[in-house]
Amino acid sequence: MNFEEYIEEDKAGFVEKARAISCKLGIDPNWLMYVMYFESRLNPKARNPRSKATGLIQFMPRTAISMGTTVDKIRSMSGIEQLDLVYEYLRPYKS
Repeated sequence: MNFEEYIEEDKAGFVEKARAISCKLGIDPNWLMYVMYFESRLNPKARNPRSKATGLIQFMPRTAISMGTTVDKIRSMSGIEQLDLVYEYLRPYKS
């Protein structure tokens, strides 16, 4: 699947950063892209109206708070900025 067609801002920068994060996590970049596609169709502004889950991997409000932010702040971030949070969220599950 070509995930790049779903990235609306700075495709090259997003893909490069996703690959770097995948390398640090020891996972296949396609797996990371698939998870984000499944969760949000790679739309950093995606928001579930019922649960208020937001962003690339649909951060729940409590998860956002535990990471020192809010779903509103996440929603205001670009996809590239959200990748830092994706990394922080997935880091404990490295490899």
